[in-house]
Amino acid sequence: MDWPQYRNIVGSCLWSQLITLCRSLEKRYKFASDCRRAMSVEDLSTNVDQYYILASSAVFLYDFAITFPQEIEYLWSSKLKLVNVLVIALRYLTALGYVPVLVLTFAPIINARWQLSVGTTVTFLVIRLYAIYDKRRWILYVTFPFGMLSILLSSLAIGTATVGPFGEVGPDGQVDPPSCFALPNFNTDDSPMLYELSYISVILFDTLVFFLAALKTGRMYSQSQLYGSHSSIVSILLRDGTKQHVNDEQHNKFRHIYALYSRVGRKNQRGLGHIRCELRY
Repeated sequence: MDWPQYRNIVGSCLWSQLITLCRSLEKRYKFASDCRRAMSVEDLSTNVDQYYILASSAVFLYDFAITFPQEIEYLWSSKLKLVNVLVIALRYLTALGYVPVLVLTFAPIINARWQLSVGTTVTFLVIRLYAIYDKRRWILYVTFPFGMLSILLSSLAIGTATVGPFGEVGPDGQVDPPSCFALPNFNTDDSPMLYELSYISVILFDTLVFFLAALKTGRMYSQSQLYGSHSSIVSILLRDGTKQHVNDEQHNKFRHIYALYSRVGRKNQRGLGHIRCELRY
């Protein structure tokens, strides 16, 4: 089987599985007719967000599958070195990271595993930058404080968050959609502010990581054009990392803007007593 056939087969299989899963989820989360009449259009945004995460996971797995032959050619077929182990570990840990993301998307819970997930993600982002910058210590001096601040604020926000139960009826008679995401506890004054600060810290950290990764990518591209050669392993690492940083940064910005907009809208409509899944973490 040649490369184009392999890519088309993998893409077709993943796409068909995505369609099947979306249809099954749609049937599974159907509301009764009285509940559907009580729901507003914005309540359906939870399902849209779930399908968005599901679709983005399918796209990543598709890219993971079609680049598997390159992984075998450049990583597994060469002599095992520390850099090979690092690239393989980051590649597969990223793929496995989508498992808890999908689980928390469709069955959200709040416990210490959320803080562990945030801390692990930040740690591997710092390690990846440290590796592609040839172990320059100034990378740690720049990224470590931002990473620790992001972990701290995110942990505090998660610790004060709540999850809206399925079928909960708000004071305006609307019914919450299923699998609500974590939302701030507006019975306290600190929780909404911690949410905003955690979003800002995550966005700033992602922007910093993306900028440094893009800067290194540009420098290596210029050197490759000058000397006519480059390292295939480093190219794979930078390509996957840069694309992931772009996706994460844009997603975080979208969710932050949407959360702030929803908070203001809900405050003007009926106060802060019952804000539901529109604010997502």
